[in-house]
Amino acid sequence: MEYFAGKSQAYGILLGKLTRPEKPIRPKALFKGFRPPQSFRYLTATELRRIGKQFGLREELQ
Repeated sequence: MEYFAGKSQAYGILLGKLTRPEKPIRPKALFKGFRPPQSFRYLTATELRRIGKQFGLREELQ
């Protein structure tokens, strides 16, 4: 909440339960030529499925 201190109006997203993969995800192993984004980046459906597999999600749930 310190981030919002002194602001007359602000927006944020409250996250619920977090799920962690069994092993750390190495982005360079999942994405050819991976470079960390400098701000944000949208994932393609294929990229989302690849990440979901690391969390043990089945394709039909994505």
